[in-house]
Amino acid sequence: MSRRWERAALGAVIVGLVGAMALALAAPRTAAAHPLGNFTVNTYSRIEPYADAVRVRYVVDMAEIPAFQERQRIDRDGDGTLTEAERDAYLDGQTSELVAGLELVLDGRRVELAAIAPTLELLPGQGGLETLRVAFWVEANLDRGAGAVELAYRDGNYADRLGWREVIVGPGDSAIDGDVATDDPTNELRSYPADRLESPRVVRGLAFAFTPGLATAPPIEVALASPASGAVSEGAVEQRAGGLGGLIAPERVTAPLVVLSLLGAAAFGAVHALEPGHGKTLVAAYFVGTRGTALQAVLLGLIVAATHTVGVFAIGVVTLVGSRYVLPEELYPWLSAASGLVLAAIGITLLRPRLIRALRRRLGDRGEHSHDHAHEHGRHHDHDHGAHGHSHVPQRGPTEGPPWRGLIALGLADGLVPTPSTLVVLLAAVSLDRVVLGLGLIAAFSAGFGAVLTGLALVFVYARRWFGRLRWERGRPGLGGRALVEQGLPVLAGLVLVGVGLSLSARSLVDVL
Repeated sequence: MSRRWERAALGAVIVGLVGAMALALAAPRTAAAHPLGNFTVNTYSRIEPYADAVRVRYVVDMAEIPAFQERQRIDRDGDGTLTEAERDAYLDGQTSELVAGLELVLDGRRVELAAIAPTLELLPGQGGLETLRVAFWVEANLDRGAGAVELAYRDGNYADRLGWREVIVGPGDSAIDGDVATDDPTNELRSYPADRLESPRVVRGLAFAFTPGLATAPPIEVALASPASGAVSEGAVEQRAGGLGGLIAPERVTAPLVVLSLLGAAAFGAVHALEPGHGKTLVAAYFVGTRGTALQAVLLGLIVAATHTVGVFAIGVVTLVGSRYVLPEELYPWLSAASGLVLAAIGITLLRPRLIRALRRRLGDRGEHSHDHAHEHGRHHDHDHGAHGHSHVPQRGPTEGPPWRGLIALGLADGLVPTPSTLVVLLAAVSLDRVVLGLGLIAAFSAGFGAVLTGLALVFVYARRWFGRLRWERGRPGLGGRALVEQGLPVLAGLVLVGVGLSLSARSLVDVL
C-alpha cells in the first residue's frame, strides 16, 4: 500500500469523522420520548390533610415500553383496538392492584382504602407508541375537631421497576409537624426537572404529625379542576416525540420516504456513536495496543453492527413474549456486566505476553553467566549470553495484527448492550404492522453506529503507522519515542481496557444487587 494512498484514506476518514461530529451538533438527539427513559414506571403521591379527611392523589406514569406491555393486557381480544369496555375492565382491576400496594396509617391504625374517580389516559409517545397514565384518589375520614394526628404513608407499588418516586404533602391549612416536601417539581408526573433526570427522586413514604385546620376536603370534581395540576415548572422536561422513533411512524410510507428514513437512522446511529461512553475509548485503546490493520478495523464495525442488531431483536422478543418471567430492563445491567468482563479479559490478554516477556528478561539479566557448549568438532568454548544479547522469547512480527478472537470479542462487547430507542422502534414496528421498515431502520442505525467506530479505528491504525515511521532521537535504550510507542502504549492500552471493563461490571452489578 503506497504512502499516497494511505494519506488519502486517512484524510477521507478524518473528513468523515469531522462531518459526523458536525452532524452530532446539528441533528436532533436520539433521546427517548419519555425524559426518564423508555423503560420507566413512575409514581406520585400527594397527601392532603384536611379538617375532616386525609386525601391522597395517586398517579402512575408509564413510559413507552411498559405501556406497550400494558396495552396488550388491556386489549383482551387482541384485535388492536381498545374498546370502552376493555379500558373500564383494565382500569377497575389495575386500580385495585395499586390501592392494595398503598398503606395509610392514622394514629397507629391502618385505613382501608378504595380508588375514587380513576382515570386512564394513553398519550402520544415515541415512534407511534403511547405512554400510559393512571390516576385516582383515596380518602380516609377524620373526626371533626380531632387533635394532633400521627400519619404514616408508604407506596409499595413497582418496587422492582426503574423510575421516579414522589411523595409530597399538598395544600391545606393543617399544621404540619415534621420535615416534609411540599413542592411539586413534576406537576403530577406531567414534566420532570431537567437537572434530576440522571438521578431521579426516589421517595416511597412519609411519616409526620399534623393538627387539622378548619378547611374541609373539597369535592373530587373541584379537586380535579384545581390549579394544583397547572403549568409546567421552570426547567422541566416534558415528554416529546421525534428522534429515531419518529422515523417509524409517518402517516404514509412511500419509497422516497423509506430511503430518507434509512439515511436518517444511519445518521442517528453515527451521532449515537459520537456521544460519550459508546466505545470510542475502547476502540482507541485496542488499536493503540495492537498492530491493527484496515481490514480488521472494518471487521470491527461489522461485528458491532451485527451484535447491536441481534441484541435489539433478542430484547424485543423478551419484551413481547417473555416479560412475564423477566423484565427487559433487568437484562441491561447483566449485559453491561458481561460486556465489562469481556473488555477486562481483552485487556488482560494484551498485558499477559508483555508481562511474561518483561519477567523473563528480568530473570535472564539476573542469571547471566558463561557456560561451555560442546560441539561436534570436540572443542569447547565459552558462550556468554550477555555478550550478544539475543533473546529466547519469540517476538511478534512487525506486520502482525491483533488476534482475531480478541477483535471479535471487542466487537461483541461494544455492541452487546442495545440502544433503548431502537427497541422502541422494533415495538412500534410490531404495533403499526411495519415490521420490515422497523428492521431496516434498526439495521441502518447499527450500520451508522459501526461505521463511526470503524472510522475511529482506521484513524488509530494509520496514526500508529505514522508514529512508527518517525525518526526518533537516540538516547538510552528503552527511553526513546519508538520504545514508548512499541512498548509503553500497548501496556497503557491493556490497563485502560482492564480498568474500564472492571468499572463497568462493578457499576452494573451494584445496580442489579
